[in-house]
Amino acid sequence: MLSRNRKLNAVTTMSSFKRFLSLLKSKFLGNDVKLSEDGAKYTIIFSQIITDIINIWPEKFSTSTTVCFSVTFVICILQEISLFVFLITSVEDVDSLTKVLASMSIVLQSMVKGSTFYYKAEEMNEVIKIIRHEFWPSNIMGKDLDCKIRGNSKILLSVLLVQYVFAVAFLLFYVILPLIQGTKQLPHTSWYPFDWSATPAYEILYCLQAYITVYFNENVVCAYDSLYCSICANCVAQFRLLSEAVKHIGTGREDEIAGSLLKIPGVNYRATLNVEDYDERRLLVICIRHHQKLIEVTDQLNKIFGNGHLVQVFASVLGSCTSIYRITTKNGLNDLTFLISYYMAHVVQLFEYCALSNELSYWSTCLSVTAFQCFWYRKKYSDIRGCLSLVIMRSQRSISMNGLGLFELDYVFFMSVMRFTFSLYTFLSRFTE
Repeated sequence: MLSRNRKLNAVTTMSSFKRFLSLLKSKFLGNDVKLSEDGAKYTIIFSQIITDIINIWPEKFSTSTTVCFSVTFVICILQEISLFVFLITSVEDVDSLTKVLASMSIVLQSMVKGSTFYYKAEEMNEVIKIIRHEFWPSNIMGKDLDCKIRGNSKILLSVLLVQYVFAVAFLLFYVILPLIQGTKQLPHTSWYPFDWSATPAYEILYCLQAYITVYFNENVVCAYDSLYCSICANCVAQFRLLSEAVKHIGTGREDEIAGSLLKIPGVNYRATLNVEDYDERRLLVICIRHHQKLIEVTDQLNKIFGNGHLVQVFASVLGSCTSIYRITTKNGLNDLTFLISYYMAHVVQLFEYCALSNELSYWSTCLSVTAFQCFWYRKKYSDIRGCLSLVIMRSQRSISMNGLGLFELDYVFFMSVMRFTFSLYTFLSRFTE
């Protein structure tokens, strides 16, 4: 009887959770609720939920968005200036230097990523619309590949959700730490041209810093990261689907696959030479056009997120270096727990960027292998073989995500950053000897 009640409670909980998810889908997808059933496209919902909190989702820009962003951005600029002035006027030891640099990197990161949402809203909106309406469904090439894509999406969403929850808890603790310690200090040690410790200046500044840190910094950084990662994950899924489609060239299933693809909005084909080779060329032309679309989307991603990638690397290097330095100079358990968590957050954040970008580069080159392994030699028209050779040549040049062309995000770059961070830490540690 007891086990039956437990099963009943579990079923009730699951049904309630599914109803909650359906409400979220209807709220954030509107008429596009069916898109939430896709194994990859639904990952964008998480970023939309976070950006709706701070009112900067690219598809919902309004006058209130401009007003709220402008006021918040001005406050961030003033806070960054006050931190910089404190850095050059009041810092006297390495420990204080690392604290101020860590605070400056957080504010700078949120300013650049928030500006990307605001000033690149139209470009972001175009990419999001292409993903929602023109990308192939995850189940178009069969159940097995759909399950693999869904599995990867679940892992990504789990990581993003844990990261967001951890960020909220960490920054809340960071903000209320002065209150716990009973000291009249601000969350970010800054310079002001007046006595900030007097009432009500202290209370006003404390609330402003808490607002910027917990509400704006945390949400805009997590929203930016989750949107970039989800777009990369969708592009990876499309390259996997595209490779699977190319596999069927020469198998005799071209008409079946092409017929399914032509039902997708934005996918079309019209014979340009003669009707005789219509069936022979149809699937290949559809795949080539989709490949061109993916190349355009990834090029657009580099233009949109390039500045953010550069700032992300700078912030990760600075945050990792300062935190690992302070870990070696602190003895208290609370301080060590706080600093280790801060260090791991920066490492994981940079690893997410490098891992998703590396996956995108890898699967973009897999298309060349798939094109060569398909049954192209069964096709009697020589132009089909010529087109496949062009696809192979282009696919051998990997698609890479970069920071303004200065570096490529991949596993090799991640290891290089980790080595550089350790070298920088060694340099700073010499000042304490």
